[in-house]
Amino acid sequence: MLAKKIYYLHARGQFAEVLEIGQQIEHLGAACPRAAVAMVNRWWGSALNRLGRPEQARPRLEYALALSEQIGDVYGQVEALRGLVHFWMGLGEYEQAGRLLDQAWALRAQVKARDEWLMLRLYGYLASAKRDYGRARDYYTQALACTQRIGDSFAQSLIEERLGEAYLEMGELDTARHFLEQSLVGFRNAGAGEYEALSLFHLGRTLTLTGQKELASQMFGEGLGLAQHLGNHQQAEEIQAALRSLTARDSITSMRQNHGLFQVSR
Repeated sequence: MLAKKIYYLHARGQFAEVLEIGQQIEHLGAACPRAAVAMVNRWWGSALNRLGRPEQARPRLEYALALSEQIGDVYGQVEALRGLVHFWMGLGEYEQAGRLLDQAWALRAQVKARDEWLMLRLYGYLASAKRDYGRARDYYTQALACTQRIGDSFAQSLIEERLGEAYLEMGELDTARHFLEQSLVGFRNAGAGEYEALSLFHLGRTLTLTGQKELASQMFGEGLGLAQHLGNHQQAEEIQAALRSLTARDSITSMRQNHGLFQVSR
C-alpha cells in the first residue's frame, strides 16, 4: 500500500512526502518484497534529485536498478534508468545521460510499455538541456500526441509545460504562454503543486519578456509560495532570483524615467 502511495505522490510532484514514505518503508526491512523495495528506491532517488540532493539520489537509483536486474523486472530497470538520466543531466553529463536513455528505450520495447510519451518527453528534456530547442519541441509535440491518444490529461499537462518552456526559449512568446496556461489549469485540477509552481515560474518569465511585469510578479509570487510550502528549496531559489531580476529591472527603468524628467525640468 505504501509502495503504491509513493508512486502517486511522486507523480503529483509531492517530493517531500515521497521522502517521508520512503523512510517508513525502509524501516520495514526484510518484511518488504524486493520488487516494492526497488520501486520505492526509484521514486525516492528521483525525489531527492528533484529536491536538489543529487549526492543522495544516485545511490538510491543505482540500487533500484541493480535490484530490478536481479529480480528480472525489466520495466523497473527502465524507470531506474530514467531517474539516472535526470541525475546525469543535472550534472551536465549529457553524453552519459543519452547513453542511459537509449538503453532505457531499447529495454522498454521488451515489455511493450505504454510510456512512449514519457520517453519522448525525456528525449526532449535532454535536447533542451543541450539548448537544441527546435529538436526538443519536436519530441514534445510527438509526446503530446501520445498523451492525447491515450487520454491521459495529467500527462498532457506535463508535456504542455515542456512545450511552453521550449517555445519560450525559442522566443515564440504567445505560443509559450498558451501552453503554459494550459498546463497550469491541468496541474491545478490535479492538485500537483510542484508542477504548478514550475508552470507559474515559466509564465512569469514569459510575461516579463512581453512587458507584463505586474502579472509576471504575481506569477512568480504564487510559484514561490508553492515551492516554499512544498520544501523545494532549489525551485524556490530559482523563482526568487527571477523576482529579484524583475525588481532590479523595474528599479533601473524607474531611475531612467526619473532622470529623464529631471533633464526635462531643467
